[in-house]
Amino acid sequence: MSTPIRYISPKEIRELFNSNILPDIDQGLFIVEIQTDKHPSSNKASEPYCTRSQFVKYVDKYSLKEIAWAHRYLRPDFTIGASGKPDPKMVLLDGITYYVQS
Repeated sequence: MSTPIRYISPKEIRELFNSNILPDIDQGLFIVEIQTDKHPSSNKASEPYCTRSQFVKYVDKYSLKEIAWAHRYLRPDFTIGASGKPDPKMVLLDGITYYVQS
């Protein structure tokens, strides 16, 4: 059974992700699957040399459901660049799949 789909603004999807998904990521409740990994990141990103541009999926450790997709810049020291948080593109929350509007 598929979930309802909603398209929301980048600001709205960041708010959903940061308040509902990010705390669980920080607690280690998700498996991080790297989908694309480019090296180096774009010069436009203003990130340190050898920062990687990655698209990642977050999968619930217990149900193995995809919960979110995001882009991130992973710096050589393993911190996340730009805002310091992943940039979400999809979030599954309360039975609704939210996508960022392009």
